Amino acid sequence: MGNDRFRDRAEILKALAENRRVREETWGELIGEREALKALLIRGRAAGLSVTEMARSAGVSRSTAHKSLRGRR
Repeated sequence: MGNDRFRDRAEILKALAENRRVREETWGELIGEREALKALLIRGRAAGLSVTEMARSAGVSRSTAHKSLRGRR
C-alpha cells in the first residue's frame, strides 16, 4: 500500500508539471489571440457594429468586449 501511494503521488506531481509546461507554452498564444480580438473589436466599432453583436459573434461576454475596448483586457 505504501508503494502505491508513493507511485500515485509521483504520477500526480509529474502530471502537474506537464500541465504547467503546457500552460506556459500556450500563454503566449493566448496573449496574441486577445490582442487580435481587441483589434477586431476596435475595427468592428469603427464599422458601426454593436458590442452585443460582436461579443456574440466572438463568443465572449459583452463585459469582456467592453473591457477589451477600454484597454483593460
